[in-house]
Amino acid sequence: MGMFSTVWARDLECPRCHHKDDYDVQIKFGGCDLDEFEIGDALRWGSYDYGEQGHHLVVTSGYDRPCRGCDGPHDPAEVDTSEFDVYIENDVIIHIRWHDGLHDYQRDGVPSPTSDFIVLRERPAFLTAT
Repeated sequence: MGMFSTVWARDLECPRCHHKDDYDVQIKFGGCDLDEFEIGDALRWGSYDYGEQGHHLVVTSGYDRPCRGCDGPHDPAEVDTSEFDVYIENDVIIHIRWHDGLHDYQRDGVPSPTSDFIVLRERPAFLTAT
């Protein structure tokens, strides 16, 4: 994966088996200088930058491991069970959840399919409710 940053997802609950655990999700967005972040932290830029700074709302892919309780939370034939979606609003990390296919980074990635981030026009419904 090269240089990356880590976002800690504390006490994340698996949607399938409801097992709660901590995950250190690796992302390539922002200044990827092996920084560690928590939800609510602002990204740092200026060293090994990936993506684009200053978008209102972005989702980027992240990776850690599947759920320890069920090896899920999804069928591995459908999506990569070690992939997460990390939501960033005004360069602040606001939410992490397992990737479920809602976002297609290869099809919708900006500015190129290899960037692993998508600029969103509006919050998904599950974020609006929080």
